[in-house]
Amino acid sequence: MNKQNNQQLILPGLKRPKWICSNQKQSVLILADCSGSMVGGKIDQSTAAIDDLVNKLAIPENKDAFYIVIIGFNGIANVVQDITKATELAGKVPSMNARGYTDMTSALNCAKHLIEPDKLPELENSTWIDPVIIFFSDGNHNTGDNPIIIADELKEKATIVTIAYGSDADEDILMKLATSSQHYFHCNDGVEIREFMADIGDTLTDSLLAGTDTADEIAQMDR
Repeated sequence: MNKQNNQQLILPGLKRPKWICSNQKQSVLILADCSGSMVGGKIDQSTAAIDDLVNKLAIPENKDAFYIVIIGFNGIANVVQDITKATELAGKVPSMNARGYTDMTSALNCAKHLIEPDKLPELENSTWIDPVIIFFSDGNHNTGDNPIIIADELKEKATIVTIAYGSDADEDILMKLATSSQHYFHCNDGVEIREFMADIGDTLTDSLLAGTDTADEIAQMDR
């Protein structure tokens, strides 16, 4: 076949399919407030929001690029879901119970431990890129050590996204815990937090597909 015929096979307007073709993997750690103030509808909406995020990351086009960890925290941190593929967790996000105080530091310490390389699955011919931590709370840090110290350490290894859930959340501390002020978001209610979690799922997918910096892409999300 000559060069001219080859050129005729390249049709204008065709776009590359949106499939992640690299061997990059990314862990997404969700740190969910399970303190007493989350009782009732808030905790249920939080679980639904996490499920919305997982479903976005589990789409076939992502080819198992995303792995999920869920940490619930009140007076202590508890690993609700150990690291697993988004595709295996979709539609199966565990329920959480709301009770007790709010120790943000315990959740961040737990996340710091779980992002260490020896805690990640050993996958042949795959590369782990920097993880994303999504941290949401509806209240104040009212027990435990200062969370800002551990958050500053985590920022060297991960992108931290924080969400103030409702009108009583401590926006000042949540903004300080985030990678930057552009990685802090406010959601007024369960509807908004579900919309946000779905949006960040799309953003993570698009970032990995395009090979762009995750932190930069999140910072540009609509508020």
